[in-house]
Amino acid sequence: ALKFGTDKGANMAIAVVDQSGLPLVVLRADGATEQFFEGAMQKAWTSVNLKDSTRSLLEQVKEGKEDNSLLPFVPKTLMLMGGAPLKIGDVIVGAVGAAGSPSGLTDDATAQHGAEKFAELLKK
Repeated sequence: ALKFGTDKGANMAIAVVDQSGLPLVVLRADGATEQFFEGAMQKAWTSVNLKDSTRSLLEQVKEGKEDNSLLPFVPKTLMLMGGAPLKIGDVIVGAVGAAGSPSGLTDDATAQHGAEKFAELLKK
């Protein structure tokens, strides 16, 4: 995921958390600031604890159904694109967070790429 993001020209930070949201690994490119480090951690935490990608969660907030408009007020959440759950079958076992690109779409693509690579590892 870090290579994927930096190949797009961004000084990315990537965080991987376990099923409880605790960090397993955090990587950052040279030039990635503390903001990107923290953002990657919060996006991964948000994804695993709210059990969806942050892109999907952001859409749910915008739709405002039921009490979804209040999701940004959950402590520790970061409602920005760039968090993707890691799954074994239908079970979420962790998440990856990506931060540092000028576009949320690139952060999202980077996190999704990390999740896809995790799924590929399971097949080996």
